[in-house]
Amino acid sequence: MATKMTASAILGKYNLSDLQELLTIASCNWLQSADEFHVPVKYPSGLSSQMKDFSYSNAVILAPVVPDAPLNYKDIHQILRELVLGIYILNQVPTIYLDGNYDCSTTCLLSPAYHDTLIGQILINVDYTMKALWHGVYMPTEKRKRFSEIWPSILDVDVGGTSKTEEDILSEFIKAGLIDIATDPDFEEIYTADVYFDPSYDPNGCLEVQLFMQYVNDFLLQMNPHITSIKQQKNVFMYDAAYTISNAVRLTEEEIDLVAYQRLQQRLILQQKLVEMYLERKAEVHRNISYLKLIAFLVPFLIALKGKKKVPSLTRLLPPISGKDYHL
Repeated sequence: MATKMTASAILGKYNLSDLQELLTIASCNWLQSADEFHVPVKYPSGLSSQMKDFSYSNAVILAPVVPDAPLNYKDIHQILRELVLGIYILNQVPTIYLDGNYDCSTTCLLSPAYHDTLIGQILINVDYTMKALWHGVYMPTEKRKRFSEIWPSILDVDVGGTSKTEEDILSEFIKAGLIDIATDPDFEEIYTADVYFDPSYDPNGCLEVQLFMQYVNDFLLQMNPHITSIKQQKNVFMYDAAYTISNAVRLTEEEIDLVAYQRLQQRLILQQKLVEMYLERKAEVHRNISYLKLIAFLVPFLIALKGKKKVPSLTRLLPPISGKDYHL
């Protein structure tokens, strides 16, 4: 009965369309047991497939201490709860990326199992900060939510994504709350940061700017948290983790020549270095990245336990917290 109530509570928050997507992903994801597939599937190398024999009723996890970014124990319990539900029931790991739309807007694509969760909010917070540093502007959360709903009408955007307004578009965004990131005390030196490694390269030259803008919709900047070390002694696990920020040009060899690609890479690497330098300047982002490192460990850890048919008991966790209580 308790299991049915838990399942009903999880699925009840989704509308029909989202529920169809959720169940489709859950039924075909590689996290399923291998015997449910017609073709054999193996877990990736590492903790998820190489955990030592585990016959204990509990596990002790030793996480690295970050003095200036202490983790909240309530958030840790909530993260563990959400991962157990997401991995064991819905066969999903947390991921996020932004995808462009036909009308020049973007859609935040978050793993459906992590909609309206603390993990989802952490991913959004870090990803938005990373993209704000990349683009040089940001909009506060509440204003961003409101503007995302009304901007097509304010700017008189047609079905092709073209604005028909006679007003200055930038002014409309500024009135809606768009802020130059250099005005934020945490980032006020961002435009004077020394990230230039090649004195012969001028990223602000006319030709370089023109080339960059020609392909501006084909670039990708992403973060990948990962485990750097892990030790297991019986039921005690000690880990360390890090993250990498990388860029990509989403074009084939037929769409861009090698010389142009290399020129774009020079500029993108500078932008990537700048994001790396400033991403953790804000305390909440610094703490959220520590949570992402914890998640980077917990995901393969839970996958390994699932493969050994061991299910963490949610009854031993603190009660779930609602969105208004998230410590972001």
